[in-house]
Amino acid sequence: KGPINHVAFSPDGRRVVICSENKEVNAGEAHVLDVETGEAVFPPLRHKAGVNYAAFSPDATGRFVVTASGDQSADTGEARVWDASTGKAQTPVLFHNSGVVYAGFSPDGTRVVTASHDATARLWHLANLEEPTTLHHDSSVNRASFSPDGRYLATASRDRTARVWNVVTGDALTPMLFHAGTVSSATFSPNGRWLATSSRNTAQVWNLDTGSQPPAVLNTVGPVKLVQSSASGQRVITVSRAAENSSDVVQVWEFESGERVADLESEQEVSVAALSADGRFAVSTSKSTGEKQTKLKIWDVSSGRLKTKLEDPEGHVGPVAFSHDGRSLVAGTYSHR
Repeated sequence: KGPINHVAFSPDGRRVVICSENKEVNAGEAHVLDVETGEAVFPPLRHKAGVNYAAFSPDATGRFVVTASGDQSADTGEARVWDASTGKAQTPVLFHNSGVVYAGFSPDGTRVVTASHDATARLWHLANLEEPTTLHHDSSVNRASFSPDGRYLATASRDRTARVWNVVTGDALTPMLFHAGTVSSATFSPNGRWLATSSRNTAQVWNLDTGSQPPAVLNTVGPVKLVQSSASGQRVITVSRAAENSSDVVQVWEFESGERVADLESEQEVSVAALSADGRFAVSTSKSTGEKQTKLKIWDVSSGRLKTKLEDPEGHVGPVAFSHDGRSLVAGTYSHR
């Protein structure tokens, strides 16, 4: 019915949420499914526009799910928190002045952060939704992430900067952390002392204790297309373009040291790469130029060996996610058939 934008498991791995745009009804939908049966837990969670992102709350079973909706051209965007067992709305709509591209819970589940094309991230305390804390950039905010202790928030923006903020006061705690291009992600290390940021061309690791400049730069084979950290924050996976043969290379790195752990794949086009929570396994989706066939590969990071390869001859493999225990993987597909 439409492209899948994001997929995510609940903390206990028993449910998965799938975010999409249903073109038949001209609305955005988030579907919560039972992993064992594949059946919907309740009817789709609906928004007026495509659902870009969703996340379960961090408690053991994921009692709640937050969804983010809207596109860049819209003059409004929204997020909402729902009961993940019944589908009942738990909050009113949380508005922005343009599409909301990301939403997530704080580690203790008391706050929600939303990131929007309106050049802001907003912190919503679930006990007092009327007065969110608004954090400003000069262009779209692409992602936001809490530190492991929930005291700080990092934002990544199209204005070519990342910043770290105090969650309670909303004060900026760092100067602007500059990249040469749009910053697509910002992720804390497990101890909160380091921040990994990525842009179209580079991945950098910043020491937040010292604010030392310049940051450490991951020595990728070429311009960086994608960066994502493991849920534990101990490892980072990158996809970069090798100039000598115009292929994409997937590599895994230790977060704090910047040491390269593995070179996993070289294909002409890698669209997705992700790590399991503990960083032991990686998944990538790729295809060769001119091919329809998309290959999904699962790797053992320590040995660099390919464990499993699946092929979709007609469709496109989109977003992927590991369960929190690393034993299950969900992949979204969109076929033009």
